[in-house]
Amino acid sequence: MCVAWRGVLGNLLEYFEQLESFHKQKAKEYAKLSKTPEVPFKNPEFAPDGIALIWQAIRDKNLQLSNFHTEEAQILKAGTITDLGRLRSDLKKHLSDLEKEGVKGSRKVEKKMDKFVLTPPPPPQFPIVIANLGKE
Repeated sequence: MCVAWRGVLGNLLEYFEQLESFHKQKAKEYAKLSKTPEVPFKNPEFAPDGIALIWQAIRDKNLQLSNFHTEEAQILKAGTITDLGRLRSDLKKHLSDLEKEGVKGSRKVEKKMDKFVLTPPPPPQFPIVIANLGKE
């Protein structure tokens, strides 16, 4: 049962690591995207509070999304991934301890069995006599 849980934790850990990677990649893409609109416009035909504000809002929104995904990746790494990794290693150590105790316990049982259960003596060995048939 514990081995199955260890596998489940491993699978969850892999999922959240991929999710963290996804958020990091999204953050990079949004940061790159925010550099596309050029603000402010260098052409004096545009009013400073007209269409330039829309471009600036697009840039700011992309930066905001980039920061959001960066924070999500950090939260996953510091919280969920760390906790699942610790839990999985604790379970692995526990399984190892159980296995060691199982071997020690079986040795203790063997020693106790030797005290209380007498092993039967081996069957007697009779010499094998080969008959000389027909030589005499």
